[in-house]
Amino acid sequence: LTIVVFPLFVCGVAMSSLPFGMVFVAQKLWWQNFQQSIDRYGRWQVQALVGGLAIVWFGGSIALQYQPQVEALALLKKPQVDRQAYLQQAPLLRRGLLNAYLADYRYLRYPDDRTVLDAYRWLKLPESIAQGFQNTYNLVMQPFTYQGGHQDRQDAETLYAQFFDTPIIRGERNAIRHAVESNFNRREASAGLLSIDAQRVLLARQQVKVSSHGDWADVELHETYANQTLEQEEILYYFSLPESAAVTGVWLGETEDLASRFSFQIATRGAAQQVYKNEVRQRVDPALLEQVGPQNYRLRVYPILPQGKPMHMWMTYKVMQQDGSWPLPRLNERRNVYWSRNTQRTIDGKSLAGAGEWLPQSVAANKSVVEVHQLTLPNSSNIIAKPFDPNGYSLPNNKRLAIVLDGSYSMNVNRSNVEKTIEWLQANILPHNQMDLYLTASTPAQAKLLPMAGFKPGKAVFYGSIEPQQMLAQFQTLSKGATNPQYDAIVAITDRGSYELTADRANSRSN
Repeated sequence: LTIVVFPLFVCGVAMSSLPFGMVFVAQKLWWQNFQQSIDRYGRWQVQALVGGLAIVWFGGSIALQYQPQVEALALLKKPQVDRQAYLQQAPLLRRGLLNAYLADYRYLRYPDDRTVLDAYRWLKLPESIAQGFQNTYNLVMQPFTYQGGHQDRQDAETLYAQFFDTPIIRGERNAIRHAVESNFNRREASAGLLSIDAQRVLLARQQVKVSSHGDWADVELHETYANQTLEQEEILYYFSLPESAAVTGVWLGETEDLASRFSFQIATRGAAQQVYKNEVRQRVDPALLEQVGPQNYRLRVYPILPQGKPMHMWMTYKVMQQDGSWPLPRLNERRNVYWSRNTQRTIDGKSLAGAGEWLPQSVAANKSVVEVHQLTLPNSSNIIAKPFDPNGYSLPNNKRLAIVLDGSYSMNVNRSNVEKTIEWLQANILPHNQMDLYLTASTPAQAKLLPMAGFKPGKAVFYGSIEPQQMLAQFQTLSKGATNPQYDAIVAITDRGSYELTADRANSRSN
């Protein structure tokens, strides 16, 4: 009984959010329990317990007062002049931005909560009394109150992407997944980042067909999906294709009848995304295939009906032969969709066993073919493409080269590879060529034009977020000040980046 004595007192104070009668009853019950505990266990024992609980309560309340988002948001909203100092604060910034992003999951209320005040106003009590009860409630609930506003969540999402060069939902996926699953009320079927590797839609059947035409081929991928949940689901594939591949179409269908497939349309990436979202809201069956970077694609399909009839998807592309085989898409990430040993797989009508990867790396060609291709353009000029001869390869000599180095935060992970690349260029290319190094930078820092000789990549500051088009724009601006801006080649040193942060300018295909 004594264990709950002090919490009952606290609850009595917290009950000030209710009318006077409830507050009076709660406090009276606490006092009765307090006196009964004294009679049963002795005065000093009960007083010591209540005092100890009071110390723990107020000590814990004081400890919970510190919330890292206050300092993190204040730092990132200032002009970030000393980038190295901010990089040293990265752990604090990460904790603070995550705390702001998860405020709705970690805290009971915001400072602007006026529930108590409004309740007593409704009871027609004087403003001073109503405000007094609100102030008391605010004091008791201070440890459970988020120190900030509702706008902090959006600010944290934006600032995290700008500083760490990746979406917060990807960079803090485990912590966010835990918070969401602990408080989860699922309202959307969209395959968000929290659905990575989730097993909701079974890939029931997969068929690959290859039609060869000399040294190139048409490849068709046909998949059948079966939703295993009671809700509509969206699936997503993020995959890559070789440089020689060109996607030629994507279709959806509710049956295997090719004639009834929904035809696709080609649109700019932003326009295609808007059409996709509109069709999702209207419960129309859409698919969206976007090129989100060099050799990288994203395919989204919605809706996969809940435990209903299967959904069919077809994707076709053309690809050149490589090392005597036809390359297949390489999976980088999947969401909601999964496969098992029950998945039926065939390549050109032949069964394929196993439930490992999404697709094999390639399909063996019947014979190795190498051809020379010639294309005549409308202006009567000819383009001749012939296979690359590794034996005839030689390093450039007496050329002028521009090296554009990505200066974004994500390059910190690849710093060792950057160092090896720069050192190889300095040792093998620089002695026989002219080279300029363009070190790009995120705002407010400025990009720099540096001599390649003597550059130490280990000392470079990789900070913030930079899109590829921004890097090229910085290069174009700086190259105007170069002694001889005419380059024989431009080499960009960068990483894969994050397609979620890329502006919607690339072409895409949507059905």
